[in-house]
Amino acid sequence: MKRFLSILGLLGLTLLTLAGCSQASRSATKSDNKGVMLHDQNVTIVQQTPLNTVDISKVTSFSKLRSSTEGLFRQGKNGHLVAGLASKTSVSHNDTVYDFTLRKNARWSNGQPITASDFVYSWKRTIAKSTHSVNANLFAGIKNATKIRRGELPASKLGVVAISAHHLRVTLDHPIAYFKTLLAYPLFAPQSKTEVQKYGKQYGKKSQHTAV
Repeated sequence: MKRFLSILGLLGLTLLTLAGCSQASRSATKSDNKGVMLHDQNVTIVQQTPLNTVDISKVTSFSKLRSSTEGLFRQGKNGHLVAGLASKTSVSHNDTVYDFTLRKNARWSNGQPITASDFVYSWKRTIAKSTHSVNANLFAGIKNATKIRRGELPASKLGVVAISAHHLRVTLDHPIAYFKTLLAYPLFAPQSKTEVQKYGKQYGKKSQHTAV
C-alpha cells in the first residue's frame, strides 16, 4: 500500500513538472523578457465622442471628416496618395519649397471658387496661438511654425503664401520626406474666410454654418 502511494505521488509530481515546463515553454514563445504577452492580443477601441464641430482648426478628431473635406492631396485606394485640390506640384532642388497649382474648377458648397488664399487663411488660423488647436503641432517643419506655436512669432510669419489665386507656395524649415502625405490630413484643408467671419462662434457647428 505504501509503495502504491509512493508511486502515485511520484506520478503526480511528474505531471506537475511537465505542466510547469509546458507553461514555461508557452510563455517563452509568446512573451517578451518581461513576461508581457505579445501574440494573439486584440484591443478594441470604440470612439464615443460626438462630433460637435467640423471646424478643422478646432476639431479634435478627423476620422469623420475625411469623406467631406479635401486638401491638396487625399488618400486613394489602398492608402495610395492621389491629387486632391492640387493639379500640379513642383519641389525645389533642396526639397524645402513646394509650389502647388490648384484646380481652377474647385468650388465651395456655396459656389465660390476655392483659392490659394483659402489655404493660407486656414493654416494661419489653425496655428495661431489664440485658436488653441490641439493639432497645431502637425505644422512643425513648415517655416516658423514652431516659433508661432510658442508665441514667439505671429501666425502671419508662417511659411505659406498665395502667389496668385491658383498658386500656393509652402516653405519648410527643413526637408520633410512625408510632407505630401501629411497634406492629405484634413487639418491642412482650406477654409473660407468669408464663411468663418460670417458665422463667428457658430461656424462649423451646423451644416448651414459651414462651407465645404
